[in-house]
Amino acid sequence: MALLMFLVVFALAPAEGPAAEGSSETWFAEAITQSDLGIESSYLWSKGRKLRADTVIAGVPVVTIVNGSTYYAINGRAMVGTAIERSPKALANDAKGGRPFLNDGERMIAMGAEKIGTERIGGRPCEAYRLTDSDGKKTIWMTQDNLRLPVKIELYGRVEGQTATTIINWSRDFEVPDAFFEPDPRVTLDRVSYDEYVSRSREKKLPSAVPVLYGDLLHGH
Repeated sequence: MALLMFLVVFALAPAEGPAAEGSSETWFAEAITQSDLGIESSYLWSKGRKLRADTVIAGVPVVTIVNGSTYYAINGRAMVGTAIERSPKALANDAKGGRPFLNDGERMIAMGAEKIGTERIGGRPCEAYRLTDSDGKKTIWMTQDNLRLPVKIELYGRVEGQTATTIINWSRDFEVPDAFFEPDPRVTLDRVSYDEYVSRSREKKLPSAVPVLYGDLLHGH
């Protein structure tokens, strides 16, 4: 699993104006990643449980779209990708509502993470939690307000001996059309069922070379 390190300065951006009445909650996060493996940039948007993430990996723009029952992994440069049927577990998670990405803090606390202190990051008071297991160590700083947003993440992988640190910029409550969460019609897609995808993954016969990021939205958690 890749280790992430975000270097941008955190700031919770003010809302760009309220979303239209009756529309779904919207979120945006900007992340710059630096680790022992290099630097990676990511931009994530959500509307309700719909997600779009644009990530640049070794010069290749990887577009991840999660919309309803389908998970899309797209190579934005080659304009090819895979449309995968999402697992029943992932769809059940959608029914619970909430932001579909970067919920690491609450998940860690549920797994037994220990509060280790407080710190101001970007002028905002945050609480730090740490979870240590056989795989390594993960520390996360979350805002102390009701949003509980993760703003900094430090990872250490015991086996690889790799470390990373993460800072995230947030904004929310803006208008975005549903079409933003649909793949470009020019993209050539290989459509597979969830069971077929899992089978091909085990045999290392994946339908495309596009990596599956944010795997919990495909497999559930």
